[in-house]
Amino acid sequence: MLPLALWVEQASPEFGGIELEVQHADHTTTRSVAAYTCDTLSNAIALIIAVGVGPTEVMSTAEPPNPDLEADPQPLDGVVPAEPQPSPTMAHRLVTDAPSSSAASTVPPPTRRRRPPRVLGFVDGGASWGPRPAVGGVLGGGVLLQFGNARLELRGGYDFERPFAPRGSSTAVLTMGGGWGRLSGCGSPSVQRWVFVVCAGFEIGAMTGRGVDLARIDTARSLWLAVVPHARAVWFPHPRVGFGPFVEVPISVTQPAFGIDDLSDAVVRSRQVGVRWGIVLEVDFSRRIPGEGEKSETR
Repeated sequence: MLPLALWVEQASPEFGGIELEVQHADHTTTRSVAAYTCDTLSNAIALIIAVGVGPTEVMSTAEPPNPDLEADPQPLDGVVPAEPQPSPTMAHRLVTDAPSSSAASTVPPPTRRRRPPRVLGFVDGGASWGPRPAVGGVLGGGVLLQFGNARLELRGGYDFERPFAPRGSSTAVLTMGGGWGRLSGCGSPSVQRWVFVVCAGFEIGAMTGRGVDLARIDTARSLWLAVVPHARAVWFPHPRVGFGPFVEVPISVTQPAFGIDDLSDAVVRSRQVGVRWGIVLEVDFSRRIPGEGEKSETR
């Protein structure tokens, strides 16, 4: 066996190196390896030991040479024999490409380039019940920024007007609708092609009341403020396009009310809690697909 000496040096939490010193009969060789993972270092040092130590062990187990059959060649007059030089091995050529341990301590580890957020657009449609007094259609859309497993979402929507009849009457006296804008923060973990989005947002807009079959028809508007937890599950059959169900629960901060001049009390007051549900379609504008110059990332 050859005497071996091994030194391990860690230049940073992600970057380290080793030095292996092999003492031969007439000289000493040193091999240096630097890498970012322990697996790479262990594979390299195993190769160096196998190449440097293995042949010596084989030679030591072979039969000793016969001195009668082997004579030292005599040098020619005036010619000085050259010192033997160790031939470069595969391991030597491998490690010469790696930086030395001294260089590893001065070279900083590479920094990861921070990816810009992805930009997505979406449209949705469905129905809602409450705070308006009846079930009606709802339509919305917006844009969002995707930061890893987090989202920042800006959405606008509109509740289509629906008729309302006072209690005890079958004739509608007004219609109610309204529009709003919303800013939400979301978490969006993903499993294979599914993205599960859970959000909380703040909504501001206006609720509209319009008279029906009255002597004088007016339109009134009232401020709408609400806190809206909402969620959706989106399936992406294509890297850029996904769709799925959504549900929202608007919780009104203000409760707009509408009335008619001939009636002393308010005809209708919005409910404090409602629900919206439907289907959402998302389009990823910033995602590249294979063949467009950049490998698509895995969801």
